[in-house]
Amino acid sequence: MLMTALQVLASAFALLGTWLLRKPGRWMPWGFACWLVSNPAAMLFLALHGHWVLFAQHLVFFVLALDGVWHWLVRPGIEHNLRGAP
Repeated sequence: MLMTALQVLASAFALLGTWLLRKPGRWMPWGFACWLVSNPAAMLFLALHGHWVLFAQHLVFFVLALDGVWHWLVRPGIEHNLRGAP
């Protein structure tokens, strides 16, 4: 049951993230946030099955998703607050 749940969670959030990133727009940056859910779920599944090369791949994807969240969501929010904009 846990293995199926991890696969479904990883796949669903990966697909949602990819769909959100398909073109520029208001919701595009949230694709990276979806991958912050997808990649750890995939990594747990892969680690439990001993698939270490694919685990490493998803670890890199996770780091890139963190960078995307920082670049598109966190940093702009901080800069917006520092400017004191309404």
